[in-house]
Amino acid sequence: MAHIGFFNIPGFGHVNITQGLVAELVARGHRVSYAVPAAYGAEIERAGARLVPYDTTLTDPRATLAATADPDRLTTVDYVHNLRGLTRETRTIVPPLLDAFRAEPPDLMLYDGVLGWAGRIVADALGVPAIRCVPTLAVNEHWSLASAGYAHFDPADPELAAVFREMGALFQDLDAPGAARDFFGAGAPGPRPTTLVFLPRALQCAGDTFDDSHHFVGPCAAPRTLDGGWTPPGDGRPVVLVSLGTVQSGRPGFFRDCVDALRATDWHVVMAVGAHDPAGLGPLPPHIEAHAHVPQQAVLRHADAFVTHAGMGSVLEALSSAVPMVTVPQMGEQRANADRLAELGIGVPLHRDALDPAALRAAVAGLLGDPVAQERARAMREQIRAAGGPARAADIVERHLPAVSTASAVSAATVASAVSTATAASAATFASAVSTATAASAASAATFASTASTASTAPAATFASTAPAAPFASAAPAAPFASTAPAAPFASTASAAPAGSAVSAATFASAATFASTASTASTASTASAASAAPAASTASARTEGAS
Repeated sequence: MAHIGFFNIPGFGHVNITQGLVAELVARGHRVSYAVPAAYGAEIERAGARLVPYDTTLTDPRATLAATADPDRLTTVDYVHNLRGLTRETRTIVPPLLDAFRAEPPDLMLYDGVLGWAGRIVADALGVPAIRCVPTLAVNEHWSLASAGYAHFDPADPELAAVFREMGALFQDLDAPGAARDFFGAGAPGPRPTTLVFLPRALQCAGDTFDDSHHFVGPCAAPRTLDGGWTPPGDGRPVVLVSLGTVQSGRPGFFRDCVDALRATDWHVVMAVGAHDPAGLGPLPPHIEAHAHVPQQAVLRHADAFVTHAGMGSVLEALSSAVPMVTVPQMGEQRANADRLAELGIGVPLHRDALDPAALRAAVAGLLGDPVAQERARAMREQIRAAGGPARAADIVERHLPAVSTASAVSAATVASAVSTATAASAATFASAVSTATAASAASAATFASTASTASTAPAATFASTAPAAPFASAAPAAPFASTAPAAPFASTASAAPAGSAVSAATFASAATFASTASTASTASTASAASAAPAASTASARTEGAS
């Protein structure tokens, strides 16, 4: 059978959703070698993979979130900061990863398609085929965080040009045409890389615009055995889970508001408060339990509503159990998820700065009393099941396994062609093409940046801060999930890409997803960080707090 390599980033939201795929591949007789920092690998090892641990340079995601210029919309500052961090990370980890995988070469490489440049670089260096894995809303020339108004970049910012020069040099030095094509040529003509999207197509914004290179297989998670279990009290009360995930969990003001909102209700409330000491919430009534971490999957199997930050990992776990949500997004990417849930009639969005106990209590009560939202959550669960999950994803992987490796080593000059419109004949010319700072130049980084937002001119709207009902429920189409147009409450009017732009609008638009995800990779489980720690060995201390 085949040897399959897998590269992932230090983020539970990206790792957990692949665990079921790993187990399925192992069950079919394949050998899986999975590269991820050791602190994130305990469940992956239990699924049967051989762990290939690496030491990450990525810093505490909470510090990154605190430094964001605009928590409602991604900005140039966030984008440049995260690109620089990923460039540094890639330079650091690729050499030891190449050593590890050259010792036992895989037949195919799976890699995180949002942040996992290193995995694609390893595949290029080894001359093996690669498949992208996307655990978030996917992007193309029709939809992105930028085009929908969740990100805005300044094309004249000199730091943007500088970081593109750094990236050009990185791809040149590492002879990385595949990674260059992923980032700079996403919307260019020609074949697109095979991509596994861990969402059902019905959840994807503009889902019907994605071609058959994108396989919407749904979440490929598995029960996390290290999390433990949870049993409801058995008194018949509706169960409400409250969590902000593993990155944003340390916000004591939010949890105190939740206690105030839910104290006088007859619901059983389970709160995962993360870094915040539960004792700091003061005396709690018997129907409210607060813990640093909870087994989120187990609680959701019994839950009737979920108050969440709307990280995609948490969203998919809720929908897999048919649980509607009250969403309190903490940044742009999560706002996109929250708006999509609202459009589908599965979620009620509240703005974190307009949150008060009365609004939160009304929103939860509205969901608990809304049979339409409950039915749509059940319908989305069926969409997830129909997407195929780990079995379908493994089928796609097996179809791409080569009988004999057909990918050849590619010269540095080929890197230039990864940028479809950059007329360069050498790797040095490629680096120049992506770093030129002149706004008028067709190949300049400034022109590249100006493609960031191309589609959205819709008037701005704001999150519903007090309305308990799902904003789109009354106007929703008869067929559940028929609509694919995303709601963009803070959509900004943006200019279209100039005709001579060096790189497609979709390419830069996809960068918005990168900039967001780089700060919030760890959102899928409120329990995994604690449960994985005992198995993390010495690398755990080095990666503690990484997203």
